[in-house]
Amino acid sequence: MDERGKDGFGLFMNTLLKSAFFIAAILSPLSMRAGEHPVPLEKNVDAAKCLECHEDKTKGPHVHSAIQMGCTSCHEVRTTKDITRVKLTATSSGKLCLSCHADKNAAELKGKVHPPAVRDCVKCHEPHQSKNEKQLLKPVSGDKQENLCLSCHTTGVTVGAKGSRHAALDMGCDTCHTVHKVGDPNKAEFANHLKKSTPELCLECHDAKDAGLQKTHNNQPFAKGKMP
Repeated sequence: MDERGKDGFGLFMNTLLKSAFFIAAILSPLSMRAGEHPVPLEKNVDAAKCLECHEDKTKGPHVHSAIQMGCTSCHEVRTTKDITRVKLTATSSGKLCLSCHADKNAAELKGKVHPPAVRDCVKCHEPHQSKNEKQLLKPVSGDKQENLCLSCHTTGVTVGAKGSRHAALDMGCDTCHTVHKVGDPNKAEFANHLKKSTPELCLECHDAKDAGLQKTHNNQPFAKGKMP
């Protein structure tokens, strides 16, 4: 590229950057208003006022115990003149959850922590009310469309022509697994978030004296519920 070409390219880039800054300056007030509450509120608003519009957050089969503590235990109301903004009392939803659920803090637990549980609680849990136990967004049973676990996991779901599907999958993932359990990651019980070690867990459904089981699992002391 000759000098004239370089000068032209430099002028073009300079104009492009100025345009980008100009657009950003226009849009920044819009982004600032993104958290604006649709109705102006008083600075010291209480939960009763919130529930005039958000009463649905307190009703359902499973309501988060934090609701009883009041909306302002998790949400902060900020008023500037006639503008109201509502934000969390912590810098992230994960940190807010850990302010009460400190026993789930991955930074202080030894072992393999389920990845979503490290920082993103609301990826699996609804913080207000839910149709499911433990405030889960979806149940942990059923097909891919309705099963929360199968939103990420596919192990055992796709079965080959000569394979077989584990019947426990239809009973619900929590039949065998528990997410918030950590321990020695070298042990399958903790590495795979199992409720119990195997084969003890397996024997909750399978009969150790079953001839087919003994044939396919030769030399395994199932009757004692322990591996050799």
